[in-house]
Amino acid sequence: MKLKVSYYLVGISVILGLVLLIHEYGHVQQVNRVLSAAKLDRRVSINRDQEEGVIGIFDRTDKQSDVGKPGYQHTYLRLSKAVEGDIVEALSSKIALDKTNLLSLVLSDCNENCLNETLRGEYDQTLTTYCRILSKSNREILLRWCPEMEVPVHVYPWQYQSPKLYNEAFQHVSKLCKAAFPAIKIVWGPAGYPGAEEYWPGKEVVDLISVTLKGVSEELTNAYPRPVNQAIAIRRKIYRMRFMNKPVLVLGPQTIKNKGVSIITKSFHQAIHQLKRKNACSSHRHLTFNLR
Repeated sequence: MKLKVSYYLVGISVILGLVLLIHEYGHVQQVNRVLSAAKLDRRVSINRDQEEGVIGIFDRTDKQSDVGKPGYQHTYLRLSKAVEGDIVEALSSKIALDKTNLLSLVLSDCNENCLNETLRGEYDQTLTTYCRILSKSNREILLRWCPEMEVPVHVYPWQYQSPKLYNEAFQHVSKLCKAAFPAIKIVWGPAGYPGAEEYWPGKEVVDLISVTLKGVSEELTNAYPRPVNQAIAIRRKIYRMRFMNKPVLVLGPQTIKNKGVSIITKSFHQAIHQLKRKNACSSHRHLTFNLR
């Protein structure tokens, strides 16, 4: 009798042990999945203390000039040379379902040869995968590739390189993205610094332009005197884009406020008012104010 009881207790212990083992295995697997997803998320996204918000849009045709609507989400994404893991889940989690998405792509694991590597197609597989995933979204997607290229610093490896090389690489990326996702809007993203026009890749491969206020790159250089206020800075940056004839997104920090109103948003209003007033005074519909 005692022997039977012992076997019975041993059997129960074994069963309980197996149950606990299975439960623990499932927990470990779940933890591994979470850690794997977090690792992949870090490979896809860039943690920035302060993303540049879309302050407003200026369109010379007045079709879509706009100020400060909370309708945009700006996210920085890494673009590596190889597709890793469940990229669909990681990338899809970055898409806002209730806003227009501005995605800034920066090249990962690259050096000063990154533009040549782009032209050689070393990022093609990942770029095509990204665009096909993004095409499944029902929101408008704006793609901004390797921005602030004209600033004479080296925050990013593609900065201040040959304009011809950058333009060819941009054209390659734009055509590849449009082939995978025809509805995507390609954004050319200079800081708006003097000399940006040399890096213009052509109207055929650009849908919109962006300029950046108080960008990381521009804050590191004093090659040109800084404007005395943000309204002048915005006006000058937009004016430098006058020959491209594309809508201009103005990006910048929106956290500095006075009496509840963003100071930069107020500066945007002032700059646009000046631009439109000067435009109206020009008989040839060109902006004619003095940029000195």
